[in-house]
Amino acid sequence: MKIAITAFITLMSVLALADIPRPHVEPGQPKTVEAEELNVLLYGAPASKVADLKSGSNTIKVERQNLKPGSTKYVYTSRKCSYGIAGYLCLENKQMTITKTETVGPDHSVVKYQVSEVLRAR
Repeated sequence: MKIAITAFITLMSVLALADIPRPHVEPGQPKTVEAEELNVLLYGAPASKVADLKSGSNTIKVERQNLKPGSTKYVYTSRKCSYGIAGYLCLENKQMTITKTETVGPDHSVVKYQVSEVLRAR
């Protein structure tokens, strides 16, 4: 009986230690995240669209495009990255576009966000 209990405890501890999650670090130089990109994502898009964009992915890539003075387009692309036999592989999952328009008046400024639907890349 002692041998069975000892074997069971040993097996459970080995299984528990084997499944420790480790932080994923993307190769290459680390990039700084601009506060502007985060503010547009948090304040410009509804929480349901942000959750839909993030579901099923572990990396979000941001591209910024200045359309005209006071108008900027942000393209958020969620990607599922993994390290496998073929090397480091990232598949684009979903994409969402937010256009930020800022109008400056004599005594105030107005910021408007136009959010697209979350589109599947594949």
